Amino acid sequence: MPKFGCRCGFVLNLVPYPNQYEHLLVPDASLEEAMMYLETREGDPDKFDDLLKANARQVLVCSNCGRLWVQEEAGGNSYRAYVKEQDE
Repeated sequence: MPKFGCRCGFVLNLVPYPNQYEHLLVPDASLEEAMMYLETREGDPDKFDDLLKANARQVLVCSNCGRLWVQEEAGGNSYRAYVKEQDE
């Protein structure tokens, strides 16, 4: 996915890696499992990465409007938009 079009019209360029738009939403359980793996000092960075991202969702942040695009399910291709609530 090299580019992503936000509803506000801004296009997020996802080609450079890492980039300023992509974030990772990691469940506590996955983070805890990955951290426990690090404590064993087994030294396989690929396994650590796999444990960390096992149930993680990608989050895209539009720098123009601040809208968050959260992956519907881990590894999926559909995203749902979230917009900051307006203060009353």
